[in-house]
Amino acid sequence: MGYDIRPVTAGEWRGLKELRLAALSDPAASIAFLTTYAQASAYPDERWQENAQASGSGLGVVTYVAVAADGNWAGMATVLLETDDQPKAKVVGFYVRPEHRRTGVAAELLQAAAARATDGPAGAESVFLSVHERNVRAQRLYEAQGFVRTGETEEDATGTIWEYVRKRTV
Repeated sequence: MGYDIRPVTAGEWRGLKELRLAALSDPAASIAFLTTYAQASAYPDERWQENAQASGSGLGVVTYVAVAADGNWAGMATVLLETDDQPKAKVVGFYVRPEHRRTGVAAELLQAAAARATDGPAGAESVFLSVHERNVRAQRLYEAQGFVRTGETEEDATGTIWEYVRKRTV
């Protein structure tokens, strides 16, 4: 199955909202995301419009979607770009719908997000992401795509969250 991996544009806020709420409905959402379904579903439409507008501008935050051949959005990944003295990037909000898992789209989406971070305007040397210790499926994907644990951890009420990094390859 082929997918078109591309940034969300300003007018696509309804699709962004629907996909994000689907992600927050996933059984693994409580360990994969900081926001709950209840919180996100209460956001006004203006917030979703602003998020899509920000992604469409390509500055700071870009959300990528994987669009299936039938036009449905199969998954998403958001890249946060910070351009301080040392540009860095973080992938957040990574999600693939269950019916599109094991098709290779997760790897394609992660590659597109990482490429945006390292090869795009920010030119980050490294791409970071975080994964919960119990989210083994995500750990396997990230490690298969060249991400390694940094040794940095964070504790929350559900357990340990590990930081991963992938350095830019020249």
